[in-house]
Amino acid sequence: MVTGSQAQASGAAVIHGRVLDGAGVPVPHAVISVLNSEGRQLARTTTHEDGTYAAPVSRGGSLTLFGSASGHQPHIAGLAVDGQPITYDLVLLAGPGGLVGTVPDADGDAVVGARVVVTD
Repeated sequence: MVTGSQAQASGAAVIHGRVLDGAGVPVPHAVISVLNSEGRQLARTTTHEDGTYAAPVSRGGSLTLFGSASGHQPHIAGLAVDGQPITYDLVLLAGPGGLVGTVPDADGDAVVGARVVVTD
């Protein structure tokens, strides 16, 4: 695990936190991915037995944090990363997962027929 001070020394930032279920119980082995605005994966990690995670990222800006675990709905969050450590806890609700949303263009209008690829 990369600590905040190690990340700052290397020029990277660390996004860290806990993944919990709807009752506040830690979710071990959840997959955490960090994507840039182009959809490229910058980091991927899994949670520990206590639900904690740390994902070092080499660049800042607007990033997407994606958490998923078997038997839970995924959690997606937009984060603004400025090179400093960020703490972000995710809550994964029980039940079948699915994604619903709109892909916006540069003007914020919906892109008709956009293809979205979801990975674990």
